[in-house]
Amino acid sequence: MAKFYPTTLHHWNEKIFDNLTDSNFGNLGRYLFFLYDGESDEESFIIVTYDWRTFVYGRRVCSWLSLTHEKKSVREIQEMKYRKLKQIDWGENFFVILTENGDAYMASCKNSKWKTRQSLKPLSPYRFNMIACGCDHILLLRDDGKLFTMGDNEYDQLGEQYLASSFITMVDTRLSNVKRIFCGSYYSIAVMDNHEK
Repeated sequence: MAKFYPTTLHHWNEKIFDNLTDSNFGNLGRYLFFLYDGESDEESFIIVTYDWRTFVYGRRVCSWLSLTHEKKSVREIQEMKYRKLKQIDWGENFFVILTENGDAYMASCKNSKWKTRQSLKPLSPYRFNMIACGCDHILLLRDDGKLFTMGDNEYDQLGEQYLASSFITMVDTRLSNVKRIFCGSYYSIAVMDNHEK
């Protein structure tokens, strides 16, 4: 089992797994994504099992999917059942899932500007190769190297200084030949092909 973003794991209650009674879950974790909530210190996580089932735990993350939180059980994201996942990333009140075939999905809190309406919402008909999330913005790298952004633009993290924030519609950054993307809380990085002119 891999634990990601280890700097936040000092808040993690490792004994929580001992209390889970869900027989579908066991200890068969392929990936574990801990979602830290600085306000409540409540445990929330997303776990992907070896047979490609995706589960969530925690009152906060369950509410983003209209699932009922149970203290001793994980809840399955039915839309992702047996779907191979490439990447999961998250921001302040949302997470994004990228499937192996390039589909990107998002869930967010009830009153967020993302307006996912407490469900797993597909972000676009495009196929993506990589995603990255900041505090309140997303980068989406398409298979052909074109870069798209969504979310808050208070610090120009969507790529243009005078661009309005865009939580519903993807913004074409007009960057192409992008190879890798990264986000910090309020910034974005796109690594371009060295042969770009």
